[in-house]
Amino acid sequence: MRALLKVGMDTAVNTTADGNYGGHGVLTAAHCADNAIFFNIYLGSNNVRLTAAEEPTRVEESIRIINDVALIKLPSPITFTPEIQPICLAPSTESDHTGDILHISGWGKPSDAATGISPVLHKVDVPCISNAECAATYGAAITAVNICVAATVGKGSCNGDSGGPLTYVNNAVHNQVGVFSFGSSAGCEVGLPAGFSRVSYFADWISSVTGLVI
Repeated sequence: MRALLKVGMDTAVNTTADGNYGGHGVLTAAHCADNAIFFNIYLGSNNVRLTAAEEPTRVEESIRIINDVALIKLPSPITFTPEIQPICLAPSTESDHTGDILHISGWGKPSDAATGISPVLHKVDVPCISNAECAATYGAAITAVNICVAATVGKGSCNGDSGGPLTYVNNAVHNQVGVFSFGSSAGCEVGLPAGFSRVSYFADWISSVTGLVI
């Protein structure tokens, strides 16, 4: 049986057709999942222009990718210079930083109207909000794996910033507390929160994979 998969990405929502296997999932092409942050799966559907109420045979499933972190092992060690330095990672005992001012940096789109990412690095300081406040916008998608910041109009993360760091600066030392994961589908400039993967939640896993003492 075929299924329709609506894939939410950092830059767009794409659709693709799939086959479901054994009642446990769907089989699709790897490029359909590349950069995906959520999946809306339509089962038993023939006309996707209809609403679910108009197509009673349809079953819809929504899945947001959690544990949105990845480690990349380089083929050789990095040579550090004054411009290339390692960053401190938040340990598992790190505070939740609610109310603290946090630092975002990246080459993402400078505005919703921009046609591409920025050629130069941009930075902005924003306040951290509680997960409960963030969940008021994103609902059950916000869990212990997330850390969120308030985004005032025109200031925050945008498309192309995914994977970038969220840091707490203490005595000029950057401590990475988050990895940019998602923002509002309404746009980057609407003033809604931005969601990050919480580094402290994954600190023990990072240590177990890399051998780093965090």
